[in-house]
Amino acid sequence: MASEALKPNPTVLREIIERLERLEGPDREADTAIMGCFYVREKRHIGTMQDEGRGWEPCLDEVWVDPDQATDTWVSTHAKNFTASLDAAVALVEKVLPGWVVAALSNGTLDPKYRDVRLYTGWRASLGRIGAEITPETVSGQDFATGTAPNPAIALLLALFKALEQKP
Repeated sequence: MASEALKPNPTVLREIIERLERLEGPDREADTAIMGCFYVREKRHIGTMQDEGRGWEPCLDEVWVDPDQATDTWVSTHAKNFTASLDAAVALVEKVLPGWVVAALSNGTLDPKYRDVRLYTGWRASLGRIGAEITPETVSGQDFATGTAPNPAIALLLALFKALEQKP
């Protein structure tokens, strides 16, 4: 679980959810906002560079650091492509919500002949806590969350942030 210091507060969670709900596709600014919820920026040595004939000098850059890692290593120089990459979105779910899994990922409009099923367009992602009983009464509770968006990564991110918002 992300450290308590970096656990997004309810206002940030709501802002991220609203931002994700407005997206029509991948968005680097949203990726950066999501990255800022669970990682910190620090200046780190990332290598060396030749300095105008004076030899090699250390190269510093602002990088993203995972404060939960036992080692003192940096994660990335840029925000991960959460809104474009399903792999990055799944990895974030695994980091932030251990014990939860992607319960379903589907695309399209459901057949209207099924009663009590919402119609949707785009992608729908569902997350569930391992071991939770999924019933019509529990799908809106603390053990289950869904998101619908134009691509599967954003749908999964919406489900993730809704699950975080529901957690006590």
